[in-house]
Order: sequence, then structure tokens, then C-alpha cells
Amino acid sequence: MVAVKRIAEATAILHRKTHQKCVSEAQFADLVSRFQNDEMVSLTYDYVFTNPFLPYHPTNRCSDEVKAQLPRVHDDQILQENATKLRTKFTDMKQCLVHGDLHTGSIMLKQDLAKMMDLEFAYIGPAAFDVGMLLANYVFSCYSHKLYPTEESPDFYKNLEAATKATLSIYLKDLHDYLTQDEITSTVSDIAGFAGCELLRRIIGIAHVEDLEGHPLAELKCVDIGIRLLQRCTEITNQQQLLDCIFKT
Repeated sequence: MVAVKRIAEATAILHRKTHQKCVSEAQFADLVSRFQNDEMVSLTYDYVFTNPFLPYHPTNRCSDEVKAQLPRVHDDQILQENATKLRTKFTDMKQCLVHGDLHTGSIMLKQDLAKMMDLEFAYIGPAAFDVGMLLANYVFSCYSHKLYPTEESPDFYKNLEAATKATLSIYLKDLHDYLTQDEITSTVSDIAGFAGCELLRRIIGIAHVEDLEGHPLAELKCVDIGIRLLQRCTEITNQQQLLDCIFKT
């Protein structure tokens, strides 16, 4: 759990120290100029926010079990509208420096220090994108271990539930130092939506998650959660509502 806390703290610090509300106009303009990353932003635009939400797109692939659930994604008007709005926020909302591909494998831990790696997707964008990606990463692993437990660690999923809760708590607590309550509420909604996009695109898009390969029950559970988060993200306004949407299913 120490590692989880360090990752959450490192993410919070990165966002706060580069946030448009915490630096001068000149400093922020310099950040925007230095972290122009149109090529990688375009890749994310296509493969996270666009292709997975198009029926029959040639780059999409999924298991036979998930194929039966695709109409729930592609034919749901509210879900599609919310995914489109999040795609626009991903490209247009300039808040702070974000990692752009944040997951447990992109952070190196040494004692009490956390160092982000694989920064090729870094750009100036919405803070909630990083947090949503990270939470989805924990959720994949959580339900894989919960629905397919090993004899050695049958309760390991509980650690991942705790990791999700701790990450959200640590990150949101830091926001109170520089955002208004309305801004925090909006951030929570966006975290929910971005997490939903990541959950779905990793199951029905081109890039899958190793934890879910060969685990159809976990895939279906994550699809359910991803759909629910995208359908309800505008109504999710606090930490508990977000956690309930993930774990009280």
C-alpha cells in the first residue's frame, strides 16, 4: 500500500505544480509550448475515445463473450454523447501537465520516491484523465483476481480495492489546496468518465490488458462498470458515488 500512496501523491504533485491555477501565465504558456504532443494526442484521440465507440471499426477486437454486449456500448445514446464530450475535454481542456498513459507499470518506485517513466504521451490536458486511467488499471486487476482467485492469494483483490480507494482519497484531498468545491466536483465527474472510457477501450478496442486475457467473467464485469461510469459520469459528483459505481454492483 505504500507504493500505491506514493503513486497517488506523485500524480497529485505533478498536477498541482503545473496547474494553470498554481503557476503564472508566462509559466503556463511555456509549459503548453514545451509539451506540444500532437502525434500522441491524436493516437489517444483515435484509439481511446473514437474507434472503440464505433461499431465494426476494423481495429476493434474482443472476446466472443463480450461481443454480445457491444450493442450496450454502441447503441446507447447517453453513453455515446458522454464519450464524445470527454474526447473534446481530452483535447481542449488545458489544466496541467498530465502523463497521458498512467498505469502502475509507468511509475518506478525506490524507497519513498516515485518517478514517472514512459513520458512519450505527456501533454497539457485535463488532470482527471491521468486519474481515470490509473483507477481503471486497478479495477482491471481487482476483478481479475476477485473472479479468478489463486490458491496462494485468494484475497488479493481486497488490496486492489483498497488501492483504488486510497488513490482517489489522496488525490482529491490534494485538490482542496487550490481548486474550488465546484471544480473538484467537476473533476470527480471527469475521473469517472475517463475511467469508463479506459475500461471499455481496453476490452473492445485494439489494446487489451493482460490481466483480463482468458478471463471472460472479469471482462464482462469491467464492461458493466465501464458502461455504468460513462452513463452516469455527469451525475457522479463525489468520491463515494464514484466508488459505489465501481464496487457496489
